[in-house]
Amino acid sequence: MKLHTTTLGDGPDLVMLHGWGLNQQIWGDAAHILAQYARLTLVDLPGHGHSATLENYTLSEVIDAVMTVAPPAAAWLGWSLGGLVAMAAAEAHPKRIAKLVLVTANPCNAQRDDWPHAMHANVLEQFAQNLAVDYAQTLQRFLMLQCKGSEHARDTVRILRARLQAGGRPQAAALRAGLSILQDTDVRPRLADIACNTLLIYGQHDVLVPASGAPHVAAMLPRARAEIIPGAAHAPFVSHLPQFIDLVNGFLHAS
Repeated sequence: MKLHTTTLGDGPDLVMLHGWGLNQQIWGDAAHILAQYARLTLVDLPGHGHSATLENYTLSEVIDAVMTVAPPAAAWLGWSLGGLVAMAAAEAHPKRIAKLVLVTANPCNAQRDDWPHAMHANVLEQFAQNLAVDYAQTLQRFLMLQCKGSEHARDTVRILRARLQAGGRPQAAALRAGLSILQDTDVRPRLADIACNTLLIYGQHDVLVPASGAPHVAAMLPRARAEIIPGAAHAPFVSHLPQFIDLVNGFLHAS
């Protein structure tokens, strides 16, 4: 099974992975701007956008699927669930990933006794229950939660909704599997083995991936720095595009 991808631009390779429930269209203007400076491989994760789903939908199988379409020695940029995939891939395949950009991504997405910097486990469980009852409404609620607290929440929700529709709705089975990955995965013990330079981008008001975790995640990674975008929530590449582009370009083209 080969994932659906789009290639844009020319220059150093950059693989871009979207978050749960969405698709490669989510990058919108950010992709078109970054394509002036890099060759982008925009990926629809399994069961999202125009990609078929996986029979055995696990984090390792998702990584293997992305590896089949990712250029060698590329930088990887992952948002939210896509960031979790990128983290685990960088640990498992260190020679394949040159640099890492993690956008509002968490190594552990459900709160634990030793990790308060995440969603309460009940929130993820409620999403899982709601999926079985009202698939469409659950996706819409998730889009609104991503934008909660943002300076530009209303416009950001509108843009995210339009891009979701443009790129194709995800398959229900993939949504359920993706939620399970978010609920159960904790890659914190693996972060010390990620050797590449890493940029962490957080939104100041993100309720899904709290910025309070930024210094802690940066400390777990050998070569990382964290940046918090003031006024942003979970989708800073939409709500705060100029700041996002400056951070990513500065990092990708630094020696």
